[in-house]
Amino acid sequence: MKLKKHSKNIVDVDSWYNECPPKKGEKQWADGRSAKELAKYITKSLPNVPAEIEKAINTIVPADAEFDWDAEYVTSLPGYGEGRNHDAILFNDDIVITIEAKADETLGDFIGEEIKNASVNKLYRISNLLEYIFKGGFKNYQNLRYQLLTASVGTLLEAQKNDCDTAVLIVLVFKSNGKVTEEKVASNHRDVEAFLNATGAYEENGLYIVPNNTDIKLYFKEIVL
Repeated sequence: MKLKKHSKNIVDVDSWYNECPPKKGEKQWADGRSAKELAKYITKSLPNVPAEIEKAINTIVPADAEFDWDAEYVTSLPGYGEGRNHDAILFNDDIVITIEAKADETLGDFIGEEIKNASVNKLYRISNLLEYIFKGGFKNYQNLRYQLLTASVGTLLEAQKNDCDTAVLIVLVFKSNGKVTEEKVASNHRDVEAFLNATGAYEENGLYIVPNNTDIKLYFKEIVL
């Protein structure tokens, strides 16, 4: 599987930062933090898709597939507020793949924390997001990580925009840099499991399929490096 030339000509870590800096700039750009670790990981493999990602998706993507790609890519979300910031996105005519990278970071606040003292506009936004994946309002999903919800919906919306009926959300965990504790990795994994259990996701060929309220088949994979 190949990555075509990036539209912004990202070829290494420095050009990644120059063309697609993380949202908080230099504050997020450090060895051991997910933004820079992802840049190292993807640019090191160019022009190939990184081996661990290729292995994860090889049951649903042909070995000769080629992808356009982007970093720090924003998908507009329904309702008011900021869009979904994908750490990286790969896409072609058949499939959209988004990547959420983590090192020592959590998967965001819990939905219950997000709705506490939220404005009417924010409650409307969260309600809209939930309706893409779940049915039944807020109360059953308050202990799930909000970032997994926005990542899932953002992935579905990108697939819709590209007229794809298949999408993959990958949570990529950088554990091997020596700065991430086993406890943090385990905590994030529990949050992933809680989200998948709540959605009724089921495993198929090493990937989870996340039921949702669209016509898109949404796959989910956690990869720990």
